[in-house]
Amino acid sequence: MDLEQLKSASIEEVVDELWRVRDESKKLKALEDACKKRIEEDGRSEIQGKDHLMKVSIRSKEVFNEDAFIEQLKNDPNFDDTIKAKAIDTKLIINEANLSELVQNGEIPIDYVKPFNTITESKVISVK
Repeated sequence: MDLEQLKSASIEEVVDELWRVRDESKKLKALEDACKKRIEEDGRSEIQGKDHLMKVSIRSKEVFNEDAFIEQLKNDPNFDDTIKAKAIDTKLIINEANLSELVQNGEIPIDYVKPFNTITESKVISVK
């Protein structure tokens, strides 16, 4: 059924068509996943097909757990109140510029900050 036929179809036919479309979508998703798996197994980051160019890129996402960092830093006896006040604003948010400066100056070790930072990566396959 195409979009024009959908306009004149009965609601019962539309319900059946929706089921068919969703079922076909599941099959197509399984086929897409299988294609992606084969491409990833190949290992190349760029493949020229007959009609399309495929590229694999890495998308990174970094998340800093601000609440956990604040809680640990404010209760850590290894850092004096001056450093804590400089890194943590009164509304209990990270002062990123000051924290960065404290880390760069070695006043807060980068290894102390790392456990609060999460980086996730995902592969992106685009076809044009």
